[in-house]
Amino acid sequence: MIAVIDDEDFEKASQHKWSASEQNHYYVVASGKIDGKSQVIILHRLIMNAPKHLHVDHKNRNPLDNRKCNLRMVTSFQNAKNKKPAKDKLYKGTQKYESFGVISYRVAVGNNYEVKPVGIAFIDEDEAARAYDVKAIETHGEYAWLNFPSGYEHILPDHLITSLKAEKHGIVKHPQDYLENI
Repeated sequence: MIAVIDDEDFEKASQHKWSASEQNHYYVVASGKIDGKSQVIILHRLIMNAPKHLHVDHKNRNPLDNRKCNLRMVTSFQNAKNKKPAKDKLYKGTQKYESFGVISYRVAVGNNYEVKPVGIAFIDEDEAARAYDVKAIETHGEYAWLNFPSGYEHILPDHLITSLKAEKHGIVKHPQDYLENI
C-alpha cells in the first residue's frame, strides 16, 4: 500500500515508520512519542495538526490519500454524516418492513441525534434510497453519503462522485485502489 502526501509534509512524515492499519479503516499509522509519551500517531492528524476535539475527514473517503486538498477538519457530527451504510444494508437510510405479506421500505435521515422520517413507505427499495439521497443532501450538504451519487453531479465535487461511483459498483475493493485515479 502506498500513502499519498504533499511534498511540503514529507519532512514531518519521514520522521516516522508508517504502516496501514486495517483495524483503523486502513488509516496510516506509526508508533512514536508525543510530549514524551508513547502513542499511535495517525498520519492525517499529524499533517493537519488536528486538535483533539476535531476529527480529520478524507473528502474522497480514501484513508491513504493524505494530501491537504483531500483533508478537512470536522466535528463529530459532520464526520458521522458521511458514514457508509452498515455492512448488512444495500442502501443507507432505508429500512425494510413487512406487513400482511406486503414489503415496503421506509426512509429516515439522522441529524444531531434526531432521526426524521422521509415521506411515506416506498414499494421499491431503489426509490426509497433515492428519496434518502435527496433529503441527505438537503440535511448534510457536502458531508452526505449518497446511495446514487451519479444523479447529483451538479451539486457534488468531482472527486466525491468518482469515489462513490466506484465503491457503489464494487470496483473499489481496497482503499489503495482509489490511488489509481489520483
